[in-house]
This record gives sequence, structure tokens and C-alpha cells, in this order.
Amino acid sequence: IFQHLTYPAQDANKIAQYLREYGHFEVNLLPEIFSGDKLEIDKMGIVQQEILRNKISTLFNPQETNYPQTALLYFSGHGLLKSLSNDKQEGYLASSDSHIKKDKYGISFNWLSEVLINSPISELIIWLDCCYSGDFIDLISQKINFNNVQKKNQRIWFIASCRALEVAYGLNNHGLFTQLLLEGLNPYQNNAGEWINSKTLDAIIDDQLKNDPNLSTFGQRFPSFTFGEPIYFWQKLGVNAIPKEYIPLQNLLASAQWKEANKLTRKMILEVVKREKEGWLTDEQIQNFPWEVLEIINKLWLKYSDGYFGFSVQKQIFIQCG
Repeated sequence: IFQHLTYPAQDANKIAQYLREYGHFEVNLLPEIFSGDKLEIDKMGIVQQEILRNKISTLFNPQETNYPQTALLYFSGHGLLKSLSNDKQEGYLASSDSHIKKDKYGISFNWLSEVLINSPISELIIWLDCCYSGDFIDLISQKINFNNVQKKNQRIWFIASCRALEVAYGLNNHGLFTQLLLEGLNPYQNNAGEWINSKTLDAIIDDQLKNDPNLSTFGQRFPSFTFGEPIYFWQKLGVNAIPKEYIPLQNLLASAQWKEANKLTRKMILEVVKREKEGWLTDEQIQNFPWEVLEIINKLWLKYSDGYFGFSVQKQIFIQCG
């Protein structure tokens, strides 16, 4: 029995959103469920080991000859270590039916390495946000044949959320690694037109870890393995650009329609957590509300009210009032 993790589902949904909207990836989720008119991670669903294994195998070694240029695996959940007889350990991605006492650990990093080594796909990407995931990086670094990779003209970027014997932490309702990854993938950054790629992402994640004193206290490091030229994702849109779903709010604020903007802000917040009928949020939903949504709304209110309105202003007033 493993501790239930609260953030992997929302992490995977956010990664999927970025890949779909900005990279035009074809995204498959496990486990998935329809939420309105779109597919999301089923928080109450299960992913059996055999299903996960088959999906990964098909992703990197498709049967059809017209396979995609890029294959990407993002995993957020539990990572496990199995002690071997030679005083070594083997890492695994845990599935819903993993059971240590029954010697059923999940998807082994050794098996995953073999799948990737045999893959014909040109661009291979692995993002692992789980404990002990650095064991995969260590293993693939030892096993991969650089001559074969070069012959296939492959480009590779594998990155893990911690070193081989480390645990992975969460921060601000995201996995720590995924939070940094999302910040790097966010297209609403300075230098519009500049490409976000595997090399810049590696540097961004590393810089954030070094320069943020709060992050350095975790002791968590993100080992990676790269080969070939950088893999390109999408271009930056600029720090002042906003996602299209926020444009109606921007228009109201720009025309100083404060009451209407306040109503729309309330409606948008309720829609994020699917509480339109109830009209209010639970304590858990408040605690786990996506920080990036609040950040964009707050910036819009601050900008068009000349700093008079916004969540950050309300917070300051609340603190001053004791």
C-alpha cells in the first residue's frame, strides 16, 4: 500500500495541456476520463502494470512504419527500488497494481532502457517525476550504444526528478521537478520568438535550483542524459502575451468595467475547479488551486487598475488588518 499522491494528476493534465496547445502533440493519458468535452487524468482510475508496459512499448516502438518523429513519456507518481542479491538495487515506475510483498514492482528501468535503445524514433524524450528516477539516468547512460544512436541520427533528452537514491518532493501543489519544468515550458516569457528547447530547459531548471534559496533546501538534483542537437518544443510568445481564455477578462479590465470583470473572475475561478453549480470552493480546492491561473489573473488586475486591485493587493490588506 502506497501513500496517495495528490499532485500527479494535475501535473500530468498541465503537461498535457502545454503539449497539445503549444506543441501540437497527440497526447494519450493514463488513466483517462472525459471531463466535459475533453479528456483528463482520471484521479480515481487505475493503471495496471501490463497496460502501462504495452502503452510505453507502443509509444517508442510502434508497429506501423509511418511512425512519428518525436515520442515523449511523462510519468508522475511513485518510484520504487528493489534490492537485488548482489547488493545492488533496481528502480521501477510503480503501477496501480504494484505490490512489493508479491514481488510486483511495476515497470523496471532496465526494461524501459531496452525499449528506448531499440526505438527507431528520431527524437526521444523522457520526463520522470518520481522517487529514485535518477537510477534510470544512470542505467541508460551505461547501456546506450552511441554508435547506434548516431547511425539512427537520433536526438535524446532524458531527465529525472532526483538522483538514484533520492526521494522526489512536491512544492506549491506540484511535483518540484514538474513545477520547474512547467516554468521553463511556459511560452509567456521574455524574448518573444525565441525557441524553447531541451538545452534551454536543462539550463532553466538548473538555474532555478541554484538561484532560488528555497529550492536549494530540498537537496534534490535533476540528473539528465542528452545526445545530439537540442530538441525544439515551441516559441516564446512574450511576457505580455496572455492565453486566449483570459482575453475577455483583459477586455473588461482595459475598459475599466470593474464589476463585470469581478463577476467574470469569479466565474473563471469556479470553472477551473468545476464548481459553477455550487458557487463556492472547498478548503482542499483552495489549497490545490493552480497557482499559474491566479498569477495571470492577478497580473491583469494589477496592470489595468494601476496596482489598486488584485489578489496580491487583497492579501496585503488582509495582513495589515491582522
